[in-house]
Amino acid sequence: KQWYQRRVRGQPDIRKLTGSNTHTLIATRRGKTVSNTVCKNTSLCQSEMKPCTSKRCQTCPLLGQVGDTFTINGQSIEVPPGQHCKQKNVIYLAQCQLCEDSDENTYAGKSMQKFSSRVNGHRSHFKAGNVETIEKSALSLHAHEKHQENFSLNNYKFMVYKSTSDPNNLHRLESVAIDSLRTNILGLNRCNTHK
Repeated sequence: KQWYQRRVRGQPDIRKLTGSNTHTLIATRRGKTVSNTVCKNTSLCQSEMKPCTSKRCQTCPLLGQVGDTFTINGQSIEVPPGQHCKQKNVIYLAQCQLCEDSDENTYAGKSMQKFSSRVNGHRSHFKAGNVETIEKSALSLHAHEKHQENFSLNNYKFMVYKSTSDPNNLHRLESVAIDSLRTNILGLNRCNTHK
């Protein structure tokens, strides 16, 4: 910046155009770097899932790690890099770890709010003995019906499957995920919950 100012002040052609009492200021713009060209959203450019630094976060321990694979109705899906509990506008998968050999163990859902808030919403339905609350979440309903002796959200592994910058697109993306993964036929999206 200083180089440009000194250079402009020393140019006689500029003085003729602007007059001797005029101060000239040139604004410069930083050029594109490889970093901001390749990745505008740094949270999506992480090479692996970075847990938040909150000691109280109960969602990060439930997230699958990069390289883990979810097998859903014969389809293998690798956990993508860059997922984290603070993401918004996501399609997520939840897979019951106690039913690993079953095809009926995965739920696909959407969240406009922070992913951790949505998981906490599911967690609030895991109240043993309160059937009315249990029936409001497909995850708690499945755990109640199949795993009463081990009734906990901690038996699920989560993955941020897709994300979008357009929250209006979430419903369509959720429908596509449910249909393509067939979780409405062989999965937990077929559970009859009472909202």
